[in-house]
Amino acid sequence: MKPIRFMGNGILGGDQLQNPDFYNWNKVYVRYCDGASFSGDAEAQAQDGTTLYFRGLRIYEAVIDELMEKGLTNATQALFTGCSAGALSMMLHCDDFRARFPQEVSVKCFADAGFFLDEKDISGKRSLWSLYDRVIHLQNVRKVLPKDCLANKEPTECFFPAELIKSIRTPMFILNPSYDSWQVVFNISSCF
Repeated sequence: MKPIRFMGNGILGGDQLQNPDFYNWNKVYVRYCDGASFSGDAEAQAQDGTTLYFRGLRIYEAVIDELMEKGLTNATQALFTGCSAGALSMMLHCDDFRARFPQEVSVKCFADAGFFLDEKDISGKRSLWSLYDRVIHLQNVRKVLPKDCLANKEPTECFFPAELIKSIRTPMFILNPSYDSWQVVFNISSCF
């Protein structure tokens, strides 16, 4: 197997010289839009009585179903990737994505900068835990969380990548900078 080179636009780049391994692959970019890593499926009432609809899981399923109808079912290799919150989404759905292909299809997952940590911020609070806890309960995210994790841990803990990866069976590559800018900004702003 040749080493993967990450230059320019990385694995999404279309330049054969900078990305000889993936330059001619079909690529699909799905904009992040739901606030729960394409995992929520619930309705809730806002304070003014407006009904809020959280449909991230349905969006994910509709996108993948449509891609399969448009020819993804003919793939001999597939790479499922995401960056930051998209990487968390990819981890949550990696095995589901894999299950949509026959066994002989090579499917891998790649998490880019989404390994968010359950750590105290500079104010001494677990701000990311608080955010995830609200998201899980508001958007009914439990459906996509690993059952083996839920049997022993709180749903919020199961939403963190450190727990998610224990249940993922599909081969996965994790790339994470020392400091994910979103997590650093979140941790700094949460103390004001």
